[in-house]
Amino acid sequence: MASYYSAKRTNYFPVKNSEAFKERMEKLGVEVCEGEEEGTYCLLADDAGSWPSYTEDKEISEDEEFDFMDLVAEHLVDGHVAVFMETGAELLRYLVGYAVAINSKKERAEVSLHDIY
Repeated sequence: MASYYSAKRTNYFPVKNSEAFKERMEKLGVEVCEGEEEGTYCLLADDAGSWPSYTEDKEISEDEEFDFMDLVAEHLVDGHVAVFMETGAELLRYLVGYAVAINSKKERAEVSLHDIY
C-alpha cells in the first residue's frame, strides 16, 4: 500500500488579537507564519498531519472534538476570509486538491478537484 503525502496551508489573513491567536495555535501544535502586513498570519500543517480536530484543553474547546476552521474563524477580523488549501497524492493513483474559505461568521465556500466530475 502506498503512502499519502500532502501539503496544507492557508492564505495570509488578519486576526483580532495576535497574541491570543498565536497562543491558541501553539497549544494545538499548528505552525504560524507572520505575513508582511502587520497582524497577518498564515498556518501550515506538516505532511504527516492534518488540521487539529481533538484536544483535552478546555480553554480551546469544551468538547474534545472541535472544528478547527470554526476556531480560526473566531479570530478573524470581520470582513476577511481564511482559505485552507490542501494538495496531495498517493503515488499517482490518487490526486487530491481542495480549498475551504471561511469568514468570521463561519460561512464557508468549498471547492475540490473532484468537483470537475
